Amino acid sequence: MDTPLKEKGNGGNAPDFTGRERMIRNILSSWGGHMVFVVAGFVMPRMIDRHVGQVSLGIWDFSWSLVSYFGLASLGVGSSVNRYVAKLRAEGNREGLDEAVSSVVCVQVVVAAVVGLMTVAAVWFLPHFFKKIQGANLYELRWVIALLGASLAVQQMFDAFRGVMTGCHRWDLHNAISAISYGITVILMILVLSMGHGLRSMAAVYLATGIATEIYRYLAVRRICPELDLRYEKATWKQGKEMLSFGIKTVVVWLPPLIIIQGSSLLIARYLGPALLAVFSRPMGLIRSGQTFINKYALVLTPTAGSLQGAGLQGEIQDLVIRTTRYSVALTLPMVLFLSILGDPIMQVWMGPRYDAGRIMAILAVGSFLLMSQQSVITILVGLNLHGPIGLVKIALSIVTMGIGVVALGVTGWSLAGAAILVSVYTTANGIAILLYACRKFDIPFGRYFRKSFLGPMAAGVPYGVALLVVNVTCRRTPLIALGAGCTVSLLVLGPIYWKYFFPAEIRGIFHRIPGFSGLAKAIGID
Repeated sequence: MDTPLKEKGNGGNAPDFTGRERMIRNILSSWGGHMVFVVAGFVMPRMIDRHVGQVSLGIWDFSWSLVSYFGLASLGVGSSVNRYVAKLRAEGNREGLDEAVSSVVCVQVVVAAVVGLMTVAAVWFLPHFFKKIQGANLYELRWVIALLGASLAVQQMFDAFRGVMTGCHRWDLHNAISAISYGITVILMILVLSMGHGLRSMAAVYLATGIATEIYRYLAVRRICPELDLRYEKATWKQGKEMLSFGIKTVVVWLPPLIIIQGSSLLIARYLGPALLAVFSRPMGLIRSGQTFINKYALVLTPTAGSLQGAGLQGEIQDLVIRTTRYSVALTLPMVLFLSILGDPIMQVWMGPRYDAGRIMAILAVGSFLLMSQQSVITILVGLNLHGPIGLVKIALSIVTMGIGVVALGVTGWSLAGAAILVSVYTTANGIAILLYACRKFDIPFGRYFRKSFLGPMAAGVPYGVALLVVNVTCRRTPLIALGAGCTVSLLVLGPIYWKYFFPAEIRGIFHRIPGFSGLAKAIGID
């Protein structure tokens, strides 16, 4: 085996290929980049609703739900690069690195062509399956799906380079590129809406900025990983099959939410129409934004786990599972409590009375707690290539839940509350399955796992939940004041507790470098 690869400017010392030295920076950059998407997630639905109407917003949501399925054509091959790059660099296997990435790039070119064909087929057959969308709306829908499908094809063609960048633990650069690109995209989409254009122009903007972003990402990868030598002749079918096997297991892990959540959205559009889909998608979008916030933290762990495995540091993996799950629970619980208790004020202030979906938000938020809090476990399993069995369990749960739910709602009649319960039942069952699997796979007794990872954050959540309930009861008639009071309560109740018990030393150190903060912390008794 070769000696570990060296990085420029490291003075000849062996670099940290596990990524632990960059973990806090990577997580913070992931969250910082995600804030662009969060802000855009609040702004864009309101802008679309205001300029082109609620039905058009539903068409935009429907288009994304349908196009999301096209990504399955990749069979998760692109996602395998992340783990393999980190592992092979930790082993010092430069030849294996070139072979793995070259093989995936070849596969992704084929995947991009398949996505293009799926897009054409979807545009052609749309009128036969969604008869509630007719006339000008159908014409607009076909254009939007065609342009968004083309955007996905471009992304798939360049997908391997995302994995190379994050496999080198450069999440900061990856998130900066994604955030800046999406920020520019949102600004341009708002401009075209303000100029009187519609969804087609928005989708065209998304395609154009997507092409520019992927080209820039490729050029950035060539700079941060100069030792990578991509050549067609280095691609091998054997390596491709190994990556494909890993990727399929990853798809099986992430496919079930697509079946349930996007499937429910498509069925709502079919039976209730795009206008009600727009209502359902708003609370669902907030829940998914919270999930993405957790995922941005958890995804950093995949290459770290792979690097620990490649370096033979098996003893540190169990501690990583317990510690990162504790942080996941601590991050998830406040979001779930805030969304479920103050769902009505959020929707009133954000979208107005036509989007009254506070009850839907509460159902979805409570059901998502266990699944969101276990995301770090899933990404560690992916990094260790141990995610196949739990992926099969998850997909079985999704098929059974979807089947029973569709039959039940077919009898009782489709409704937004029924669709929310369907999603919530699945996510709860999914979270329980992952929790039990983690205890068995990492040889952690359930009692110890619960005590170390769940008990502390849940105890901190009790006074916070009570305070939010008081806010909801006393400020119910004034949504804006309720939200302001909820944010104030979050800071005053959770701030001191999280500072003392959950903030890592690296995070506290960042705050202490702010002039005057240390004195303030001592004065109020949190340090």
